[in-house]
This record gives sequence, structure tokens and C-alpha cells, in this order.
Amino acid sequence: MNKLVILLISCIMLFGSLQAQKSTSKIKVACIGNSVTFGYKIKDREMNCYPIQLQKMLGDGYEVQNFGYSGATLLRKGHKPYWEQEVFEQAKAFQPEIVIIHLGLNDTDPRNWPNHKDDFRKDYYDLIDTFRQANAQAEVWICRLTPIFHQHPRFKSGTRDWFWQIQEQIEQIAKVKQTGLIDLHAPLYSRPDLFPDALHPNAEGAHILAKTVYQEVSGDYGGLQVADVFGDHMVFQRGEVIPVYGTANSGEKVSVQMNGTQASATTDKHGKWKVELPAMMAGGPYELAIDCSDQTRLIKDVLIGEVWLCSGQSNMAFTLKQSLGGKTEIPNASNEHIRLYHMKSQASMGAKAWDEETLKQVNQQAFFQASWSVCNPESAGEFSAIAYHFGQQLQHELGVPVGLVLNAVGGSTTESWIDRKSIEHHPVLVDVLDDWLSNDFVQTWCRKRAKQNLKASKNPLQRHPFQATYLYETGIAPLIGFPIKGVIWYQGESNAHNVEFHEQLFPQLVSSWRDSWGYEFPFYYVQLSSINRPPGGISGIVSDACSI
Repeated sequence: MNKLVILLISCIMLFGSLQAQKSTSKIKVACIGNSVTFGYKIKDREMNCYPIQLQKMLGDGYEVQNFGYSGATLLRKGHKPYWEQEVFEQAKAFQPEIVIIHLGLNDTDPRNWPNHKDDFRKDYYDLIDTFRQANAQAEVWICRLTPIFHQHPRFKSGTRDWFWQIQEQIEQIAKVKQTGLIDLHAPLYSRPDLFPDALHPNAEGAHILAKTVYQEVSGDYGGLQVADVFGDHMVFQRGEVIPVYGTANSGEKVSVQMNGTQASATTDKHGKWKVELPAMMAGGPYELAIDCSDQTRLIKDVLIGEVWLCSGQSNMAFTLKQSLGGKTEIPNASNEHIRLYHMKSQASMGAKAWDEETLKQVNQQAFFQASWSVCNPESAGEFSAIAYHFGQQLQHELGVPVGLVLNAVGGSTTESWIDRKSIEHHPVLVDVLDDWLSNDFVQTWCRKRAKQNLKASKNPLQRHPFQATYLYETGIAPLIGFPIKGVIWYQGESNAHNVEFHEQLFPQLVSSWRDSWGYEFPFYYVQLSSINRPPGGISGIVSDACSI
């Protein structure tokens, strides 16, 4: 064999070896952070901390390392700077291709933020640059902070305010340094049940963190999805720009067509897309076609008209079939110009203990997945009597289609319908969050009923519809962004024991909803009848009957 052949064979073998090494090399991911990244207090931390769960999601093509250090601050002058820890040196030596930074929680400590907040942005810039210097190809992502809940001992003394100041800084830093920005706050802000000490998520919370990071890094958001409120027989608000929105894999183009109009948008890095169709006059039915890649969603029998949100407690939830005259009205209820979106409660508010499955479901969601239906004897009989008659009169007088969204929950408190941030930062309302099952701000009957429902729960942070913020987070937040004409509201008996406190609550509820939608819609409410029952003497929820 001559030298040329030997040289050729050697080159082929070397090339094959290099290709094999290239194909088996893994993308290195460094998770930089504090105790939340480390997995402090998580049972079986070595298997359940978020970096380990992220490794499982990303698969064998990645090597994920946990460089979290409990108590670490981002600030160099903080009480325990990440810069001075051994894991920082290890992280640099790892030379990661992907860097996920979640720091700032410990900087809310009064030893840190009040004294050194002016250094925060520069210190974060330097940390980002350090990892880019360690690997010029590094892809850096920084994270909005995971929540700190009201039970934290320093919450009202400064942490709740400094926390949001740091969140704002992080968003600005991401823009200036052109890093990715991962929102670890929003997916967990409605899940205080996953934070045993108000600061550190448990294994289930860590799973949500890992999934959030996975989606951002991979761009995999599970393909085309539209918001739950979109479906056959739905109604859009007339005279307003029509938003169509949902999620899809990042970078995908989404096209929407309806009534001879078409528009498109590209999914952002966070998997979100939103297409706006021009405002339309009342009419229909139309078909709404949504296309993305090889996926198509066709929504049929869509009307344009008036959309009203109908909410409150049992007086609003009270069904047409239960009402005086309901048996006569139901056979004549058919009206194809009225559409009903009935969000039904996952759990009964009756005087009984919930089983394990119900307790688990309630922690995640208050309502079953709803769908739109045409108003007919079957759908109307199970719908709110108040809302039904309101819709019938409105449709008759205006002569346009009407869509009614119902999410009333019997016995619910006013505070359960207000967003968390509004309550946390209100000088008076914040106290309704504390130990709510023993809190005098919450009516005695509501606490008693909740304790009956939660009797079998082993989780001291188990959620309940009467708890402050719960129904906003599970029943109102999913609707935000979907245009409505206004709200009709019938509630108040569960707050009748403390009129002065309710005078603070109710205006905040109205502001909370209008701020969430971004405009001043009409908000009609019912004045309660002059009942006078002792706080602990309400015999049952469905007994609060009304006559139509």
C-alpha cells in the first residue's frame, strides 16, 4: 500500500472521528442563581430541582449543570455576593453555550437594596459580560424573579416594593444587553400553594420553572393553540378591533381570516401571537380560520354583537330552572342570536369535605373548560336566571347578537375577585391575605364553609374559591384581552358583616378589572336586599334564591 493511499485512509478516519465527536458533543447549559435554582427545601432535591427537571426535558443533546447557591445576591456589595462563591468560578470554567441567570430575590433584603440599589444594573451587566467572555458564543437568558408571597416576614416592611423595582430593572437590563428574558414570575404568581415558605417553590413549582425555561430555550410551545374563550358559536364585541390570540412555537407565522378580512403575525420568542382584525358591525354567522404551519383551526358560527361578563356569587349563579317562572320560560328560551359561555365551578361549595382529586383540581383551576352554546331550553335552564333575562332584554331592544360570559361562584367573597398585586400593595386590603381561615376580615360563615371543604387537605396552603385573589386568577385572568362591552355584578352577602371594609374592596375590584382590560367599561351592580342575618347564620348557598 503506497503512502498516498495510507494518507487518504488516515484523513478519512480522522474526519470520521471529528464528525463523531461533533455529533456526540452536548450543548452545555449553566443554571446560575440562588436557593430557588439550587432547589433549597425541595424533597429529593438532587432529582427534583429545576435544572435536573430541565435536563430531562431537553434530553441527551444537552448537559445541564446546577450552579445555584443559597442566599446569593447579584449585588457585589450584597450580604452574600454570587461573585465570591466557588460555584461562580465553576460556572465560568464550564464555558456554557446557554446561560440561565435567576438572581435578585436576596437583593430585596434590607441589608442590600436600600444601600446598594444603584449598583444593581452595572453588576448585572458585568455578570452577563463575564459569561460572554468565558464563551463568545454564549446565549444568555436572564429571568424575571419568581414570586415572594405575603407570608414572607419582610414582605410589608419593604420586600414587596423592592421586589417590583428589581423586576423593572431586570427587564431594562435584558433590553440593553440584548439577552433573552424568561418570565419565571407569571407562571407561579397564581400558585402560592406551591411555596411552603412563601419564597421557595416545591418540586411541582420547580417543574413549572423547568417547563418555562425549556419552552424559551427550545421554542417548543406545543404547536398552534388559541385562547380558551375562542370556540364555535362565540360572539365578538361589535365596533371594536377584534383580537385573535394564543400560543404556537416561536417564530411561526399565524394567519387569520374572517368575513372577507385577513391578517397575520409571527409568534414571539415567548410563544405568544396576536392578530387583530378590523372592527366590524353586528352580524354573522361567520367562520374564523386560523392557520399556522401545517395546522388549521376553524371556528364556526361566529357572531358580532354585544359581549357582557356576568359575575358574582349565588344570586348571579342561581339558574333559570330554579327561578320563579323558570318552568314557563325555559320552553321558549330558544334564541340563536344569544350565545352562552358558562364557566362551571370545579367544586361544589356545599357543606362537605372535598375529596383528594377535587382538592388537587381546585389548586390549579376553579372552573371546568367552558364552551360557547346557542341559547336554547337545555343551555338556558342551567344558566344564570339574571344573566339570561338581561341578555334576552338586551337582544330584544338592540336587535343585535348578545354573548353572555358567566363565571359566578356561590358564596364567593369580593376579595377573591381582585388581582393579587392590587391587594398586596393596598394599605388596608393587604391584611385580608394573612391566615385567611382565621382572619376577621373574612366573614365567619365563609371561613366555616371553607374549613368544611378543606377538611381532608394535608396542604396548609390549599386554595379555595373564597380566598382572596383566587377567582380573579382562575376566572378573570383567562378572559383578559377578550373585548367585552361591560359587566353585570350581583354579590355582597359574603362581605355584609363589614361594610367599612367592603367600601374599600368593591371600588378596588372595579378598578382591578378595568385596569386589566385597559378601558373604562360599564359596571352595573345590584344593591342587596335588606336582609339581616348573623355572620355565622347562613344556612346554605343555594338558599339565597331570587325571583325573576
